[in-house]
Amino acid sequence: MNEPAGKGKTRPTRRGFLKGTLALSGLLGFPAGAYAWRSNRLCVVYERASLWNLPTPLRIGIVTDLHAPYYTFETAELIDAINEAGCDFLCILGDMADTPHREALIGEICRGMRARGGKFAILGNWEYWGGLDRDRLAEAYGAAGVELLVNGRRTCKIAGRSIRIVGLDDLLGGRPDYALLEEKPGTPTIVLSHCPATAHEIARRRGSATLILSGHTHGGQITPFGVVLRLPPGSAGFVRGWYPLGTSRLYVSPGLGNSILPFRLGQPPTLAILDIS
Repeated sequence: MNEPAGKGKTRPTRRGFLKGTLALSGLLGFPAGAYAWRSNRLCVVYERASLWNLPTPLRIGIVTDLHAPYYTFETAELIDAINEAGCDFLCILGDMADTPHREALIGEICRGMRARGGKFAILGNWEYWGGLDRDRLAEAYGAAGVELLVNGRRTCKIAGRSIRIVGLDDLLGGRPDYALLEEKPGTPTIVLSHCPATAHEIARRRGSATLILSGHTHGGQITPFGVVLRLPPGSAGFVRGWYPLGTSRLYVSPGLGNSILPFRLGQPPTLAILDIS
């Protein structure tokens, strides 16, 4: 888990991000110190999409980019919101922490979250760059009832129907194995991939209707007056929300925590609940 990002892959620095963001803020006439505009309250959004013509919608909760402990709400509030939603699956899309020795904290946060059909996690770039230990993280997740999928897949049954879940390794810190995307006819498939830049390749290889779930972008994190100032490498221009990709659909969650800068602006911490039919 301590392996560095791959050759040719750049890791953003706080200084570089801050310089670029402040420069763009100045051009927009926006004072970066206007803290009254910070978006720190947890927001729960419910989204619907039709993809597989299921008789009963499948409810999926998305937890991503928590960057523990750099968040601005009580985790009990997040856990309560997830449990009140009554999810079939909970998908944890990486970047749950970005400094070493946070594995137990991540597991403790996820322990109280409930989902009828299972809880599944993948790695993001910061699990690599932050030096978290993969074995300890998998152990902490396992103790919390979460299965960590690093280029792995599972077929689950919920309400009498089979659902296939594929978890890809991170694009920036690891090596996603697209061979896992081979078709299984007639089985609705959900692909978890932290960086949305993988979405075009996923959709191309799948061929049939697939739900692709990503995080990573923070919805821009700093978006004064709705203007996206910067997106991290691996975003491929995707910001947040739904994107059609042929017969497949990509959903990019704005996520929950903060990275590089210690706050959000115009883009609140977001728990996304998807109803897919």
